[in-house]
Amino acid sequence: MLQRKLTRIELKPDDAKEFESFWKDLTQKRKQELQNASGHPTPSHNDSANTPHKTVSELVRERIGYHVKPQTTEGQALLK
Repeated sequence: MLQRKLTRIELKPDDAKEFESFWKDLTQKRKQELQNASGHPTPSHNDSANTPHKTVSELVRERIGYHVKPQTTEGQALLK
């Protein structure tokens, strides 16, 4: 298999300016989003303490509607 020669990429001053302006715009948008998000009320720790913690498998079963029913064995059925 033939190997190509490496391609040299040169950074031009215009590219650097474009990147800087893009980066400034991006950071400004992120700051605005964080400020907007901080204005919303967050759930307090007391609210989360009242809800029971579920395992991942319980959350998946609840989401798909699968309810585990314990099966009785012959020995348990005879004891009743």
